[in-house]
Parts: sequence; C-alpha cells; structure tokens
Amino acid sequence: MPSAELESVQMFREIIRSSTPVIVLFYLGWSVPCQQIAPLYEKLSAMPELDTLRFYRVEIDHNPDISAYCQIGNVPAFAIYQNGTKMSEVIGSHKSGIQGLLKKYLR
Repeated sequence: MPSAELESVQMFREIIRSSTPVIVLFYLGWSVPCQQIAPLYEKLSAMPELDTLRFYRVEIDHNPDISAYCQIGNVPAFAIYQNGTKMSEVIGSHKSGIQGLLKKYLR
C-alpha cells in the first residue's frame, strides 16, 4: 500500500497509537536528499514483504506542529512507532539505514 500524507498532529497521534507498526518519513519537498530517498520509500511501501507495516509521510514545512511534536531536527528522518511509542529512528538518505530499520519487519 503506498504511503499516505499526515497533515495534522491529531491525525499523527491517532496513527501512531496503532498496534501495527507505523513508519513515518519526515521530509522537505525541496531537499535533494529527501527527493533522492523518496522513490525508495514508496517502493518499500508497496512491497508485500513489508505489509506488516503502515507507511506515512510528513512534509515538515507544511506541518511544523508535527515536526515540533516529534522533535525532528534533520531530514530525511524515518521513525517507527507502535502503540504510541517511537520504537526506532534513522536520520539521513542512506539506503542501508532505512533497510536496516525495516529488516526486523520483513516476512
């Protein structure tokens, strides 16, 4: 399932309370590193092997309340949440970082 855009803190809080692991990409639309990693993120979101995760995106320029709530300082940032708790986070556009983050969720 392709990733979905989160557009409010209320929506974000509801999504991360899920017992299903949720991965969120925090990004800036004009950032070259974010633009470079976005296609990989979308490809991963469509992989049947990762259907145990739900994929979301937050454009931090358009949603400063969410990025402040999550204390996001650098992008791209990938965070996995479950039951309202941040389980893990990776900062940067290195493919190995996000692949390592997702490795434990592969079937």
